[in-house]
Amino acid sequence: MRRIISLFTICVLAATLCSCSDKKDDRTPEKPENTVTESAFESGDTIVNENADTENASEETESATAEEGKSQKRIISSDEFMTINVPPVFTGEKADCEIESYDLSSIDFGERIPVCNRAENAEEFYSDMKGYRIVDIDDFRYRTNVDWHDYAGKPEKSFMINSFADNGKIYLLVDYGMIIDNNIIHKGCYEWALFSYDTGSGKTEEVYSWSSDAVDTYCCNVVLTGGEVFCCIRSGEKVYVNVIDLSSGKERTVFEKESNSEMFALTTGSRFSLIFETTSKDTVFLIETIEALSYSYKQKRYYYDSVNDCFTEDYIGIDPFLNSGGTLATDEYEFSINEDSIGLLYIEKNRLYFYSKSGIETYDLEKNECYINPLSDIYFYKAGVKDGKIFLLGSEIKCLIPELGLIFDVLDSGDYQMSEDNGIIYVTDFAQGNEKLYVIK
Repeated sequence: MRRIISLFTICVLAATLCSCSDKKDDRTPEKPENTVTESAFESGDTIVNENADTENASEETESATAEEGKSQKRIISSDEFMTINVPPVFTGEKADCEIESYDLSSIDFGERIPVCNRAENAEEFYSDMKGYRIVDIDDFRYRTNVDWHDYAGKPEKSFMINSFADNGKIYLLVDYGMIIDNNIIHKGCYEWALFSYDTGSGKTEEVYSWSSDAVDTYCCNVVLTGGEVFCCIRSGEKVYVNVIDLSSGKERTVFEKESNSEMFALTTGSRFSLIFETTSKDTVFLIETIEALSYSYKQKRYYYDSVNDCFTEDYIGIDPFLNSGGTLATDEYEFSINEDSIGLLYIEKNRLYFYSKSGIETYDLEKNECYINPLSDIYFYKAGVKDGKIFLLGSEIKCLIPELGLIFDVLDSGDYQMSEDNGIIYVTDFAQGNEKLYVIK
């Protein structure tokens, strides 16, 4: 069940990575005041600004320094690299990496009564289901033979649906859904909570929770980055995104739109990303699925502008596998990207990693070599990078050495989510009854 939710969300996510410049510091150094005596005005003597030469020299120095820094920035094109095709080689061996494991299956997040189970809503909701689907392990299907009396006033048990690693802390996202014969009913979530998790003590603490107050209002999904929680909510024909600052608890709305589109989703990036210009892999995107075609989606993309604290429309297209190309801009260089590159994966000091249409491309800035790993035979929907190794997230976790093409086993089959923070990869297995957290150091 949980895997279907995850796969459903992933199909919606045609996310891309883009970022905005940091806010400029409004503070400017105070210039010395020009001291002019009253007697000088009275006498008609020529007034000399003794600070003029100093000010001019300072401005010239700043200008020269800026030009020098600009000229020192390395300009790189993907065309300059020697392309090396490195097909995958499955070793069947375990990857050489340190993994810590933590059991999450015994954590009790309690029970809560979602809005659809409230006495005043249960009959109407469960009688006609209001178009809400039941998701089973095989297919999406409608189900109407539900007795609403069984759910009126009934609290629902919790289950984990996602995890985040941010600023050295681990967070677990918990949903309180309606379970029927091991199936879940809803388009989105009526009731959820975010808990911090301490690997040392095993203790959890609720840091935020959300509850719907109407059956036509639900949460599409949640992402966490930079100490802030982004929550996409649909209420009738209206969609909005709220941002919660975990340190202060303050909440603000950064996006509102009247829309008939079926699906909205937030993401900070996946293998189905487009790229043109970015400096951060943690930029938040909002994806609106306008129309679902046979095996692709017509979508509208918005990226979060951190300077103006709002979402800005960024891209409209059909099928995420489009040529994009563009420029990756950092403080040290500007990198013109191959048009087959469809998403930024990771930036290391001397290496750049990109998702491509066929797999993953790794650019070694020292050797001027590009390693192309065709991975069409491997199912994965996200990847992480640590110490030059690429960890592929799918129903299993694999480790790829890009320059050699060697693939090692990391974790066997599970219901996984992956996040990276401060050079450490966190993998959470949400398989019910066997929930675990793995830390790859």
